[in-house]
Amino acid sequence: MKTALTFFALLALLAGLLWLTSQAPDEQVTAEDLAQLAKMARDTAAAEARLERAAAALCMAEHGPGTTHAWTVDNPLVCHPSTQPIWPRHQAVQLATGSQL
Repeated sequence: MKTALTFFALLALLAGLLWLTSQAPDEQVTAEDLAQLAKMARDTAAAEARLERAAAALCMAEHGPGTTHAWTVDNPLVCHPSTQPIWPRHQAVQLATGSQL
């Protein structure tokens, strides 16, 4: 009886191994596939860089120099105006007080 159980266990194990190997993909990754994936990665990185440059330019046009930008979770662009004055400090004081430094 024990021999029969061992036989059926080995048979089940063999059937499982055969089933697993039949599920493996038949294709292998070729050098051409890797080259195509590398090109797609370069193109995607270039597109993301162009998008970031366009977002920075848009925010700067809307809110002036020193503006930063970010993307929310839902992907809208959010511009953050600069908290730094665009003039040097002494010029800002001159404008505010009307005095010459």
